[in-house]
Amino acid sequence: MSKPRTLDQIRAEITRTREQIAELQRADLPVSEVDALARLDAHIKVLVEEGNQHLIDQAKNLSRRTKHPVLLISNYWAGNADQLMRNVEASICAANPALYRDAIAQRIRDFYASSAGAPMAEPERLKRLEKLNGELTELERIEYQTCIEQGLPIRGDTNPALVLGL
Repeated sequence: MSKPRTLDQIRAEITRTREQIAELQRADLPVSEVDALARLDAHIKVLVEEGNQHLIDQAKNLSRRTKHPVLLISNYWAGNADQLMRNVEASICAANPALYRDAIAQRIRDFYASSAGAPMAEPERLKRLEKLNGELTELERIEYQTCIEQGLPIRGDTNPALVLGL
């Protein structure tokens, strides 16, 4: 027979379970390597379109006697660093999409080869979330019952469904 857990141990388990749930709910979990490479390809497609337009604008301006080249780093974009970097990235990508893709794809492969956190498929993530939410509900029920049995105050963030007996 296992030794009963103390209220502090139960609350520590609740905290750990909540942290695991929060981590699974975050949007920054790694996707699979295949998905990451597919996302790279989609990103490159957009960048090539943007970069080609910028390069066309450069060619038009260079072919006119009264125009000057539209610089990648111009006074117009100097106040908008995000757009400036996007123009530079798009133009580089449009100039050599294969080189750009190979450089980033290699870094993606390196990330997955060395990453401590393995990617999790969405169905697996949802299944794990369901399991953890069930565990959390059970832990909170045990905690609530323990508080009631021992005449201790309940936490302010106690699940209202437990207090209401739902």
